[in-house]
Amino acid sequence: LKAASRQPPQPAFRPPRPHEPRALEARSQDPGVAAMYYCCCSEGEPAENLPENPIIASAIPLFEEKDEAAAANAAPADVEPVALPAEQVPAPQPPPAGNGTATEAFDAVLVRLSAVAAFGWRVDGQTARALYIGSVFSDSTSAVSKYNATAPPGKDIREGDYITHVDGIAGSSKALGELLYKKAKVKVTVQRPSIYVVNLKKGDKPLGLDLKYAKDVTSAFIVDIGEGVVKEQASEIGVGHRIVGANGKRAMTAKELVQALKASEVTLELSKLPAAQ
Repeated sequence: LKAASRQPPQPAFRPPRPHEPRALEARSQDPGVAAMYYCCCSEGEPAENLPENPIIASAIPLFEEKDEAAAANAAPADVEPVALPAEQVPAPQPPPAGNGTATEAFDAVLVRLSAVAAFGWRVDGQTARALYIGSVFSDSTSAVSKYNATAPPGKDIREGDYITHVDGIAGSSKALGELLYKKAKVKVTVQRPSIYVVNLKKGDKPLGLDLKYAKDVTSAFIVDIGEGVVKEQASEIGVGHRIVGANGKRAMTAKELVQALKASEVTLELSKLPAAQ
């Protein structure tokens, strides 16, 4: 009698862990760039809990940085290999430059371990002709942290800054993202945002805002402005601007910001790319 063949044991099913993002991933043909679309609700909360009107909350594209394990195995690019940390935490950010003002743009040279290593930030391409820095991580080995450690006063890279050129080249946010992730060493032109504050007395009226959120980015991008309080009371608010705070509070989650916008009166802090860009 032939012995029955033994089948190899099947791996046990592992449900997703709570920290694993639920995302749809769409990669471009260029391996250096990928866009990820995250749900705007907090972890474990269904998106339908956020109101659709008068505030429409949806997803925002992010440029995804390369996997750190792949970066560690890649050949170095004119720099000594260093160990990348297992976890990245957003670095504390200095206060904004000032209400309604923006400092001059400056250039920063960033050197990564390799062309697939992380810069140490999270950027999105929602602005038409610039990349927006939504988060900066406190990873001392990253290109951004190394630059900031020796940057001249007032020329450190911060959350909320815009990247307007890569290696001296301007273009669409998609083109800038592709240039940014092609090489291990790049020169970026950084522009501080223009910050302004408005007070809205909305009562029971809708704001009329169509907003987009990104995971781990503490701002909301204004996609469209419909009929409502913003059109009536704050004509300076425009499509492409970002809400970075409400009622004196910054670093708000999407859920917290949506709740703040539902109040009968709200003071908004907004960011925009200076008009010259």
